[in-house]
Order: sequence, then C-alpha cells, then structure tokens
Amino acid sequence: MQELETNNFSKPFEIKTNFGLFSTKQKIDLVLGDGDVTLEIKYEPDNSTIPLGRRPVVLPENVIKDLEKISEYSQKGVEFSYFLFLDEDGQHFRRFPDLPWEILRTDKKNAYFLFYKN
Repeated sequence: MQELETNNFSKPFEIKTNFGLFSTKQKIDLVLGDGDVTLEIKYEPDNSTIPLGRRPVVLPENVIKDLEKISEYSQKGVEFSYFLFLDEDGQHFRRFPDLPWEILRTDKKNAYFLFYKN
C-alpha cells in the first residue's frame, strides 16, 4: 500500500472483487482504483485437517495461469500487478522452489507465503 500512497492514488481506494477489467469473461480476483492495481489470490489450506470431498485444491496449472495473468495485466497498462498465495501444507512451495516464498513459522509446522510482483 505504500506504493499507492507514494504514487498519489486517491483515497479511499475503490475495491472491486471478481472484476472483468479487460473482459467480462476473464475475472480478476481484486482490483483497486480504476485498474491501477490488480491482485490474483490463491490459498491452499493444510488439507490434513479437512475431510475428503470438502478439500479446496489449487492446481499447479492454476498457479502458472495466475502468474501469466499478472504479466499480461502489466502489458495491458496496469501499473501494479500482484500474485498473493498462502500455501499451508507446502505442496506448491516444493513444486515451485524458484519463486520468492517466505516461510511463516507456526507452532506445529511451517506455512509458505508468496508475494509476487510483476
């Protein structure tokens, strides 16, 4: 948010969720302002605590698609494009080790957070 203040974006920031900035068919998870900032967000919970059949799943190809999307948004003129991902069980941390993950230490085990800026 410091970037928004530094670049004189007006407050309060208009927030749109699941918004088709460039197309009504392609929705962006979160848009701030008039498309000045876009965020794609993923969450992979620790599935060991969730019963089978109720487990949300983030597929690896969806991670790749979101990374490609934020690059596309930048090419279309979005000044700030981000991908946020909380991976509680480490599955994607292990699958994509070259991404700039941060380790979040918890009492029982680690979780992993990715803040990727294009």
